[in-house]
Amino acid sequence: MSQGKRCSFKIKLIEGVKNVKFKGEVFKMVTLTLYTTTTCPFCKMEKEWLVEKKVDYTEILVDEHPDRAQEMIAISGQMGVPFNVIDLEDGKRVTILGFDKARLAQELGIS
Repeated sequence: MSQGKRCSFKIKLIEGVKNVKFKGEVFKMVTLTLYTTTTCPFCKMEKEWLVEKKVDYTEILVDEHPDRAQEMIAISGQMGVPFNVIDLEDGKRVTILGFDKARLAQELGIS
């Protein structure tokens, strides 16, 4: 695929499938978990950006789910949001604190 261009299509995820090959290219399967609060303006901005970029994610509202807030603190060692957890197909986990467009784009393989 040429740099700067992106093919947009839906893939049905099948349990156990980590990569999808399409026209000779391998696309990585990643999962993004986004820890947010209902009042965080940066969280809202990031969610809008993810929708614009057609990135699927799971949102966890830590101000509504204290048990999940504890989970985030255990992973990150802090209480700031937005907090991103990207699980890659090779088992590697990437965490990003804050709405860092450049780093998110790099880790998610988007432009």
